[in-house]
Amino acid sequence: MARGRDVVDPISLGTRVRRQDPPRVKIGMVEAEPSGLDLEICPHLLEPLFEWCLNNGVDSFGIGADGSAGRGTQICVELRLTCRDIDDLRGAVQESPDLLIDLVDWIIRSEQELVTEFGNEGFVGSQGGGIEQSFQTLDTLLERGGSAWKVDRELPGLSLRVSVPEQNLFEEATEPGDSASRHLRTAWAAAWGSKADGQKAYDETVKALEAALRKDVSPDNETATLGTVLGDIASQQGRFSSRLQRTRPLTGKPHPEFEDAGLQLVHGVADSIWRAHHRHGNSDRRVVHDVEQGRDAVTIAVALIAIQRRGFLTRF
Repeated sequence: MARGRDVVDPISLGTRVRRQDPPRVKIGMVEAEPSGLDLEICPHLLEPLFEWCLNNGVDSFGIGADGSAGRGTQICVELRLTCRDIDDLRGAVQESPDLLIDLVDWIIRSEQELVTEFGNEGFVGSQGGGIEQSFQTLDTLLERGGSAWKVDRELPGLSLRVSVPEQNLFEEATEPGDSASRHLRTAWAAAWGSKADGQKAYDETVKALEAALRKDVSPDNETATLGTVLGDIASQQGRFSSRLQRTRPLTGKPHPEFEDAGLQLVHGVADSIWRAHHRHGNSDRRVVHDVEQGRDAVTIAVALIAIQRRGFLTRF
Protein backbone atom coordinates (compact mmCIF):
# COMPACT_ATOMS: atom_id res chain seq x y z
CA MET A 1 0.00 0.00 0.00
CA ALA A 2 1.13 3.58 -0.51
CA ARG A 3 3.24 5.02 2.24
CA GLY A 4 1.63 7.68 4.41
CA ARG A 5 -1.93 7.15 3.18
CA ASP A 6 -5.07 7.11 5.35
CA VAL A 7 -5.76 3.58 6.55
CA VAL A 8 -8.19 1.88 8.88
CA ASP A 9 -6.63 1.10 12.24
CA PRO A 10 -8.04 -2.29 13.34
CA ILE A 11 -7.13 -1.56 16.95
CA SER A 12 -9.33 1.54 17.08
CA LEU A 13 -12.20 -0.24 15.31
CA GLY A 14 -12.40 1.66 12.08
CA THR A 15 -10.89 5.00 13.03
CA ARG A 16 -8.90 6.31 10.08
CA VAL A 17 -5.40 7.29 11.06
CA ARG A 18 -2.32 8.58 9.31
CA ARG A 19 0.65 6.24 9.48
CA GLN A 20 3.76 5.23 7.62
CA ASP A 21 3.98 1.63 6.45
CA PRO A 22 7.03 -0.20 7.83
CA PRO A 23 9.93 -0.31 5.38
CA ARG A 24 9.97 -3.24 2.97
CA VAL A 25 12.81 -4.42 0.81
CA LYS A 26 11.50 -3.62 -2.63
CA ILE A 27 12.17 -5.43 -5.86
CA GLY A 28 14.52 -2.80 -7.22
CA MET A 29 17.03 -2.74 -4.37
CA VAL A 30 19.97 -3.77 -6.55
CA GLU A 31 21.37 -1.27 -9.02
CA ALA A 32 21.89 -3.64 -11.93
CA GLU A 33 19.20 -6.05 -13.04
CA PRO A 34 20.68 -9.58 -13.35
CA SER A 35 20.95 -10.65 -16.98
CA GLY A 36 18.43 -8.00 -18.05
CA LEU A 37 15.61 -9.61 -16.05
CA ASP A 38 12.87 -7.59 -14.39
CA LEU A 39 13.31 -6.80 -10.72
CA GLU A 40 9.86 -5.25 -10.50
CA ILE A 41 6.50 -6.93 -11.01
CA CYS A 42 5.54 -6.10 -14.59
CA PRO A 43 1.90 -5.76 -15.71
CA HIS A 44 1.93 -9.05 -17.63
CA LEU A 45 2.71 -10.95 -14.40
CA LEU A 46 0.30 -9.12 -12.10
CA GLU A 47 -2.85 -11.18 -12.69
CA PRO A 48 -1.17 -14.63 -13.06
CA LEU A 49 0.76 -14.18 -9.80
CA PHE A 50 -2.27 -12.90 -7.93
CA GLU A 51 -4.28 -15.86 -9.22
CA TRP A 52 -1.53 -18.17 -7.92
CA CYS A 53 -1.85 -16.52 -4.51
CA LEU A 54 -5.61 -17.13 -4.53
CA ASN A 55 -5.08 -20.79 -5.41
CA ASN A 56 -2.91 -21.07 -2.33
CA GLY A 57 -5.52 -20.01 0.19
CA VAL A 58 -5.05 -16.24 0.41
CA ASP A 59 -8.76 -15.69 -0.27
CA SER A 60 -9.65 -16.80 3.27
CA PHE A 61 -10.32 -13.85 5.58
CA GLY A 62 -11.64 -13.38 9.10
CA ILE A 63 -11.51 -15.37 12.34
CA GLY A 64 -13.18 -18.78 12.37
CA ALA A 65 -15.41 -20.24 15.09
CA ASP A 66 -12.42 -22.19 16.38
CA GLY A 67 -10.45 -18.96 16.81
CA SER A 68 -8.11 -19.55 13.90
CA ALA A 69 -7.40 -16.75 11.43
CA GLY A 70 -7.84 -17.22 7.69
CA ARG A 71 -4.67 -17.15 5.62
CA GLY A 72 -5.67 -13.87 4.04
CA THR A 73 -6.01 -12.34 7.48
CA GLN A 74 -2.72 -13.87 8.62
CA ILE A 75 -0.76 -12.46 5.73
CA CYS A 76 -2.33 -9.01 6.06
CA VAL A 77 -1.45 -8.87 9.76
CA GLU A 78 2.15 -9.92 9.12
CA LEU A 79 2.60 -7.51 6.20
CA ARG A 80 0.81 -4.69 8.08
CA LEU A 81 -2.02 -4.45 5.54
CA THR A 82 -5.52 -3.33 6.52
CA CYS A 83 -7.43 -5.40 3.96
CA ARG A 84 -10.75 -6.85 5.10
CA ASP A 85 -11.35 -9.13 2.12
CA ILE A 86 -9.96 -10.28 -1.20
CA ASP A 87 -11.18 -7.17 -3.02
CA ASP A 88 -9.24 -4.96 -0.64
CA LEU A 89 -6.15 -7.08 -1.15
CA ARG A 90 -6.53 -6.98 -4.92
CA GLY A 91 -6.83 -3.20 -4.75
CA ALA A 92 -3.68 -2.95 -2.63
CA VAL A 93 -1.77 -5.07 -5.15
CA GLN A 94 -3.03 -3.01 -8.08
CA GLU A 95 -1.94 0.15 -6.29
CA SER A 96 1.50 -1.28 -5.39
CA PRO A 97 2.36 -4.24 -7.67
CA ASP A 98 5.64 -4.92 -5.85
CA LEU A 99 3.53 -5.98 -2.86
CA LEU A 100 3.07 -9.25 -4.74
CA ILE A 101 6.67 -10.17 -3.95
CA ASP A 102 5.86 -10.01 -0.24
CA LEU A 103 2.67 -12.02 -0.74
CA VAL A 104 4.36 -14.75 -2.78
CA ASP A 105 7.35 -14.86 -0.45
CA TRP A 106 5.05 -15.30 2.57
CA ILE A 107 3.07 -18.08 0.89
CA ILE A 108 6.20 -20.03 -0.07
CA ARG A 109 7.52 -19.82 3.48
CA SER A 110 4.17 -20.71 5.03
CA GLU A 111 3.53 -23.65 2.68
CA GLN A 112 7.01 -25.03 3.21
CA GLU A 113 6.69 -24.80 7.00
CA LEU A 114 3.31 -26.57 6.96
CA VAL A 115 4.49 -29.37 4.69
CA THR A 116 7.67 -29.81 6.73
CA GLU A 117 5.60 -30.17 9.90
CA PHE A 118 2.59 -32.13 8.63
CA GLY A 119 3.73 -33.68 5.35
CA ASN A 120 1.68 -33.33 2.18
CA GLU A 121 -1.49 -33.03 4.27
CA GLY A 122 -0.23 -29.62 5.38
CA PHE A 123 -0.49 -28.25 1.84
CA VAL A 124 -3.45 -25.88 1.61
CA GLY A 125 -3.28 -24.99 -2.07
CA SER A 126 -6.07 -25.97 -4.42
CA GLN A 127 -3.81 -27.17 -7.26
CA GLY A 128 -3.43 -30.87 -7.91
CA GLY A 129 0.05 -32.24 -7.51
CA GLY A 130 0.67 -30.73 -4.11
CA ILE A 131 3.37 -28.30 -3.11
CA GLU A 132 5.83 -29.51 -5.76
CA GLN A 133 3.44 -28.74 -8.61
CA SER A 134 2.39 -25.45 -7.03
CA PHE A 135 5.95 -24.17 -6.66
CA GLN A 136 6.89 -25.45 -10.13
CA THR A 137 3.95 -23.54 -11.61
CA LEU A 138 5.05 -20.39 -9.81
CA ASP A 139 8.68 -20.75 -10.86
CA THR A 140 7.66 -21.30 -14.48
CA LEU A 141 5.51 -18.14 -14.41
CA LEU A 142 8.41 -16.12 -13.04
CA GLU A 143 10.97 -17.53 -15.45
CA ARG A 144 8.88 -17.25 -18.61
CA GLY A 145 7.68 -13.82 -17.54
CA GLY A 146 11.26 -12.56 -17.46
CA SER A 147 11.37 -12.07 -13.69
CA ALA A 148 14.69 -11.83 -11.83
CA TRP A 149 13.10 -13.81 -8.99
CA LYS A 150 12.82 -17.56 -8.50
CA VAL A 151 11.40 -20.00 -5.96
CA ASP A 152 13.99 -21.03 -3.40
CA ARG A 153 12.82 -23.97 -1.29
CA GLU A 154 15.76 -23.76 1.08
CA LEU A 155 15.23 -20.17 2.24
CA PRO A 156 12.28 -20.76 1.92
CA GLY A 157 11.00 -17.88 -0.19
CA LEU A 158 11.96 -15.93 -3.26
CA SER A 159 15.55 -15.21 -4.19
CA LEU A 160 17.29 -13.45 -7.06
CA ARG A 161 18.41 -15.63 -9.92
CA VAL A 162 22.17 -16.09 -10.26
CA SER A 163 24.17 -17.64 -13.07
CA VAL A 164 24.22 -21.42 -13.36
CA PRO A 165 27.98 -21.66 -12.63
CA GLU A 166 27.58 -19.51 -9.52
CA GLN A 167 24.64 -21.60 -8.32
CA ASN A 168 26.58 -24.83 -8.93
CA LEU A 169 29.57 -23.52 -7.01
CA PHE A 170 27.32 -22.61 -4.09
CA GLU A 171 25.81 -26.10 -4.06
CA GLU A 172 29.30 -27.60 -4.06
CA ALA A 173 30.41 -25.38 -1.18
CA THR A 174 27.38 -26.28 0.94
CA GLU A 175 26.95 -29.94 -0.05
CA PRO A 176 28.47 -31.48 3.14
CA GLY A 177 25.77 -29.93 5.34
CA ASP A 178 28.25 -29.07 8.09
CA SER A 179 28.54 -25.90 10.19
CA ALA A 180 30.23 -23.99 7.38
CA SER A 181 27.44 -25.05 5.00
CA ARG A 182 24.73 -23.84 7.37
CA HIS A 183 26.36 -20.45 7.87
CA LEU A 184 26.97 -20.07 4.14
CA ARG A 185 23.36 -20.92 3.31
CA THR A 186 22.17 -18.34 5.83
CA ALA A 187 24.54 -15.78 4.31
CA TRP A 188 23.30 -16.63 0.80
CA ALA A 189 19.68 -16.19 1.85
CA ALA A 190 20.45 -12.82 3.43
CA ALA A 191 22.31 -11.72 0.31
CA TRP A 192 19.95 -12.89 -2.43
CA GLY A 193 16.56 -13.30 -0.73
CA SER A 194 13.69 -10.84 -1.08
CA LYS A 195 14.45 -9.54 2.44
CA ALA A 196 18.08 -8.76 1.63
CA ASP A 197 20.23 -7.93 4.66
CA GLY A 198 23.83 -7.00 3.89
CA GLN A 199 24.90 -6.97 7.53
CA LYS A 200 23.60 -10.47 8.19
CA ALA A 201 25.08 -11.75 4.94
CA TYR A 202 28.52 -10.44 5.89
CA ASP A 203 28.32 -11.68 9.49
CA GLU A 204 27.37 -15.19 8.39
CA THR A 205 30.05 -15.18 5.70
CA VAL A 206 32.74 -14.61 8.33
CA LYS A 207 31.30 -17.46 10.41
CA ALA A 208 31.25 -19.73 7.35
CA LEU A 209 34.90 -19.01 6.61
CA GLU A 210 35.81 -19.60 10.25
CA ALA A 211 34.10 -22.99 10.25
CA ALA A 212 35.42 -24.05 6.83
CA LEU A 213 39.07 -23.12 7.43
CA ARG A 214 39.27 -23.98 11.13
CA LYS A 215 39.11 -27.75 10.65
CA ASP A 216 41.90 -27.71 8.04
CA VAL A 217 44.14 -24.99 9.50
CA SER A 218 43.56 -25.09 13.27
CA PRO A 219 42.07 -28.57 13.89
CA ASP A 220 43.08 -28.62 17.57
CA ASN A 221 41.32 -25.34 18.35
CA GLU A 222 37.56 -25.83 18.12
CA THR A 223 36.87 -22.20 19.07
CA ALA A 224 39.37 -20.57 16.71
CA THR A 225 38.06 -17.37 15.17
CA LEU A 226 38.89 -16.33 11.63
CA GLY A 227 41.59 -14.04 13.02
CA THR A 228 43.18 -16.96 14.85
CA VAL A 229 43.04 -19.10 11.72
CA LEU A 230 44.73 -16.37 9.68
CA GLY A 231 47.41 -16.03 12.32
CA ASP A 232 48.09 -19.77 12.21
CA ILE A 233 48.43 -19.70 8.42
CA ALA A 234 50.91 -16.83 8.58
CA SER A 235 53.01 -18.21 11.45
CA GLN A 236 53.03 -21.88 10.39
CA GLN A 237 53.58 -21.65 6.64
CA GLY A 238 55.83 -24.67 6.65
CA ARG A 239 52.95 -26.88 7.73
CA PHE A 240 50.78 -26.12 4.69
CA SER A 241 50.89 -26.64 0.97
CA SER A 242 48.52 -25.83 -1.86
CA ARG A 243 48.04 -26.82 -5.48
CA LEU A 244 49.38 -23.44 -6.61
CA GLN A 245 53.13 -23.56 -6.09
CA ARG A 246 55.30 -20.65 -7.19
CA THR A 247 57.35 -21.15 -10.37
CA ARG A 248 59.07 -17.77 -10.11
CA PRO A 249 60.93 -16.16 -7.21
CA LEU A 250 59.11 -13.64 -5.04
CA THR A 251 59.31 -10.00 -6.07
CA GLY A 252 58.45 -7.06 -3.89
CA LYS A 253 57.67 -7.47 -0.21
CA PRO A 254 54.22 -8.95 0.37
CA HIS A 255 53.25 -9.14 4.02
CA PRO A 256 53.47 -11.76 5.25
CA GLU A 257 55.82 -13.19 2.62
CA PHE A 258 54.45 -16.53 1.43
CA GLU A 259 56.54 -19.00 -0.50
CA ASP A 260 53.35 -20.89 -1.47
CA ALA A 261 51.21 -18.86 -3.90
CA GLY A 262 48.03 -20.74 -3.01
CA LEU A 263 48.59 -20.20 0.68
CA GLN A 264 48.99 -16.50 0.05
CA LEU A 265 45.76 -16.54 -1.98
CA VAL A 266 43.73 -18.18 0.80
CA HIS A 267 45.23 -15.91 3.45
CA GLY A 268 44.82 -12.77 1.36
CA VAL A 269 41.18 -13.35 0.44
CA ALA A 270 40.06 -14.42 3.92
CA ASP A 271 42.10 -11.64 5.53
CA SER A 272 40.45 -9.01 3.35
CA ILE A 273 36.97 -10.15 4.40
CA TRP A 274 38.03 -10.38 8.04
CA ARG A 275 39.62 -6.91 8.18
CA ALA A 276 36.65 -5.25 6.52
CA HIS A 277 34.18 -6.87 8.93
CA HIS A 278 32.23 -4.44 11.12
CA ARG A 279 33.29 -6.03 14.40
CA HIS A 280 36.85 -4.88 13.75
CA GLY A 281 35.84 -1.23 13.46
CA ASN A 282 36.59 1.08 16.38
CA SER A 283 33.93 2.28 18.81
CA ASP A 284 33.74 5.71 17.18
CA ARG A 285 33.03 4.47 13.68
CA ARG A 286 31.34 1.11 13.44
CA VAL A 287 31.19 -0.24 9.90
CA VAL A 288 27.74 -1.21 8.64
CA HIS A 289 27.71 -3.49 5.60
CA ASP A 290 25.18 -2.76 2.86
CA VAL A 291 23.58 -5.33 0.56
CA GLU A 292 26.23 -5.06 -2.15
CA GLN A 293 29.05 -5.57 0.34
CA GLY A 294 27.24 -8.58 1.77
CA ARG A 295 26.80 -10.09 -1.68
CA ASP A 296 30.43 -9.51 -2.57
CA ALA A 297 31.60 -11.20 0.64
CA VAL A 298 29.29 -14.19 0.09
CA THR A 299 30.36 -14.62 -3.55
CA ILE A 300 34.05 -14.58 -2.63
CA ALA A 301 33.55 -16.97 0.29
CA VAL A 302 31.57 -19.44 -1.85
CA ALA A 303 34.48 -19.74 -4.27
CA LEU A 304 37.07 -20.06 -1.51
CA ILE A 305 35.11 -22.66 0.45
CA ALA A 306 34.29 -24.64 -2.69
CA ILE A 307 37.94 -25.05 -3.73
CA GLN A 308 38.90 -25.87 -0.15
CA ARG A 309 36.30 -28.67 -0.20
CA ARG A 310 38.35 -30.12 -3.05
CA GLY A 311 41.49 -30.12 -0.92
CA PHE A 312 43.09 -26.98 -2.32
CA LEU A 313 45.00 -26.35 0.91
CA THR A 314 46.42 -29.22 2.97
CA ARG A 315 48.08 -29.36 6.37
CA PHE A 316 50.87 -31.83 7.14
